[in-house]
Amino acid sequence: MKYITLFILLTSLTSFANSSGNMDCKNIEKYQLALSIHASNWSNAITTRTPNGGSYKYKEILCKESCSVIENKKSFMKFEPGHPDANKEGYVEYPDISKDKERAAISTYAKALQ
Repeated sequence: MKYITLFILLTSLTSFANSSGNMDCKNIEKYQLALSIHASNWSNAITTRTPNGGSYKYKEILCKESCSVIENKKSFMKFEPGHPDANKEGYVEYPDISKDKERAAISTYAKALQ
């Protein structure tokens, strides 16, 4: 359900931003990418298993001449011996993501696109 809500939010903001005309295309694309990255971080804050193995990797964008997405491998271990992804010692690796910071970033970029 959270992915459907996130998709609807991103789709509506993208459509709105593309029709507003107040910003140049580069800024709109940058803000759309940032919004998408922060939404992905927020929704995967407790993802402990990915198709590539390990926990979700925090993503951030770096914009100079062009924008690129960088994965940050910072994580923390939490003792949860009953968790299916726990290691031999009973610890589970979680991505180091602050949902509050991600929510604030989503709000900031959504307002910028308006």
